[in-house]
Amino acid sequence: MKNAKFIILFIVFTNVILLSAKALAQDWKWAFGGSGINQSTRLLGTDKFGNNYFAILYSDSLTVGGQSYYHQQYYAHNSLVVKLGKQGKLLNQIDFYSPMSTGSSMWGMKLVTDSIGNIYIGGEFSVRVFIGDTVINHLPLPYYEGPSTFLVKFDSGLKMKWAKVMGCEHYVTFQNIIMRNGHISYTVYPQSWASPNPTTLYCFGQDTLYFPKDQENFVFFNIDLDGKILSHNTIHANQAYVDEEIIAENNHRYLTGITYDSLYVDNKPVYIPQTSNYDYYFLHYDSNDSLVDASTVNITNNTAALFITGVNSENELFFRITASDGLTIGNTTIPAKYSGNCIIGKLDAQRNVAWYESVGGLSNLWDLNMKPLHDTLFAAFDFSYQLKLKDTTFTNYTGVFQSYILSFAPDGTLLNQYPAIASGDVHSTNIDFDNCDNILLSGNYRGTAYFGNDTLVSKSAPAWQGIFIAYLANAKQEFDLGNDTTVCGQFEILGPTGFDHYLWNGGEGNQKNLLVTKTGKYKLTAWTDACCFMEDSLNVVILSFPFVDLGKDTTLKQSLTLQLSVASGYDKYTWSNGAETNSLLLEGSLLSLGMHTFWCEVINNNCVNTDTLLVEVIDDYGITEQQGIDIQVKPNPFSDKFSVSCEKPIKNVQVLDYSGKLIASFNTAQSFMQPVLITLPTMGNGLLILKIKTENGIYYRKVLQLNNQH
Repeated sequence: MKNAKFIILFIVFTNVILLSAKALAQDWKWAFGGSGINQSTRLLGTDKFGNNYFAILYSDSLTVGGQSYYHQQYYAHNSLVVKLGKQGKLLNQIDFYSPMSTGSSMWGMKLVTDSIGNIYIGGEFSVRVFIGDTVINHLPLPYYEGPSTFLVKFDSGLKMKWAKVMGCEHYVTFQNIIMRNGHISYTVYPQSWASPNPTTLYCFGQDTLYFPKDQENFVFFNIDLDGKILSHNTIHANQAYVDEEIIAENNHRYLTGITYDSLYVDNKPVYIPQTSNYDYYFLHYDSNDSLVDASTVNITNNTAALFITGVNSENELFFRITASDGLTIGNTTIPAKYSGNCIIGKLDAQRNVAWYESVGGLSNLWDLNMKPLHDTLFAAFDFSYQLKLKDTTFTNYTGVFQSYILSFAPDGTLLNQYPAIASGDVHSTNIDFDNCDNILLSGNYRGTAYFGNDTLVSKSAPAWQGIFIAYLANAKQEFDLGNDTTVCGQFEILGPTGFDHYLWNGGEGNQKNLLVTKTGKYKLTAWTDACCFMEDSLNVVILSFPFVDLGKDTTLKQSLTLQLSVASGYDKYTWSNGAETNSLLLEGSLLSLGMHTFWCEVINNNCVNTDTLLVEVIDDYGITEQQGIDIQVKPNPFSDKFSVSCEKPIKNVQVLDYSGKLIASFNTAQSFMQPVLITLPTMGNGLLILKIKTENGIYYRKVLQLNNQH
């Protein structure tokens, strides 16, 4: 896997940028498409294997992957859940729809996955919902007004395992589902509307909760992976709303919304408003769901809603809002710079504006979809002519709507731009990221859309539109183990850095690198604690080194020969003397006394191996007089006395006969060089060996004793 490089071709004149459609389209890695009526698309979630799940909302008709769905209705919305592989391949799909008379909407569904690939989908419905060939009905309650909520578990192949329903006599809105600390967090909003009766919430057939009338309640259930409710907590007020539930990168939880009255968490007050106006509140929970703090942001002279789209690990919030004259957020007054202006930006931990960007040229706020990644904000803008920022203007001369992704640095500086191009209108409906931080943009278009090497063509019927799901490689974690290789002996495969866990060929261990000694296919699965799973593999062929063993170091008398050999059948042999056979005959008579080095290099299948042998050549008496030091024996031959002189202080002199038997030993305590006098009794004519020990080694010399020396 390679990190994609985004190459943007553009012409800059003053502050106007004209973008080249098809050249820029090559930034996209892949795209998936379909066609339908009154539809839009968004990412539901990504599992640990890198598969992406999308919900395609449609009315009446939809065609995806060669399969068509027909539900003739114009007010009820249906949703097809599709599972796409890492390269955009359609792996599976399942249809969620309601009969026309029920007026249900399947658009509010959300999805999470567990560690083994099961998926859990939450949503709401009225009367009944069909999921594939399964029907789920609302609870048989009196005074039913609908809708109810559902939680369904599927295996990795989208086969249903179980389904559960939650409802009350009045109205239950599904809010959110997230995977948190190995459990499911499931949020609903039970409402009593104008009913005089308290709200009774029937929870998956396990618990029943009661809430006072005329009170807004948001209930957060902690559910295990078998659908059992473990615990719950509530937020309530006389008038309050939870707009967003966001999980930060450090697993902290943020709830944002509007309150007109005091706000309570599990019946404990966490916020009491100071004025009669509505306030935007922010509740911050740690990773164990303990409340850290509650804060608000002061917004004046503005009737538009503030939308929080994400939070970073520094407790800073990203927002969008429609601007008007006199808009003040926190301590910052923001002028309405453009007609139809909107503002995007970031609130710091004190809920003041850290940075903002004025945006002009959008038809409305819904032409903007945005989400932060770490501390970089990615926003998809849909515009038909010009998109105006404070310092840059993007111009679209196609005459139709196009969608551009812009990224902004932590300080709000514009970083990059990636366009989604089509011959007809393009509208984005969702921008999101998979578990490995790659960008996924979804939406609809007309005509022909261009995404890298993928060209999508929508149906020509006027009522039909094309849907697209497009992928921009953005993850720094993607890795490449390299090309298949053939090596000799062994090979170390270098794994990538930046991951928390490594698994080779599904075996044990957590090592980044792998030393390979056998031929085979080697697959690495690496993942982070955030469930970014990446895989790559390569084939390694290990060739054996030729066997070369010249034996142990040895001695060779000058009158003898020594045969050195290596096994036959290899491609090439090279000896230290230039010979090219598999054997070498050493003749002692042709070699000088002392140490000699012989080596043989053998090549077979381009694998090279070498062995080296040390041979000490000695005379036939078996003693080699080492050179390199000045030792003098006088007289030599001798009869009963001689002296030994050396350029190093002598520690000991031993006299040996030819068989190696010790005859005499003379110890000295020399601190400087002086001759050592040796006296021996007359033993007859014969060769003797002197073993001379100095401070830096042992040396041998030969002396000859003759009886007639006087």
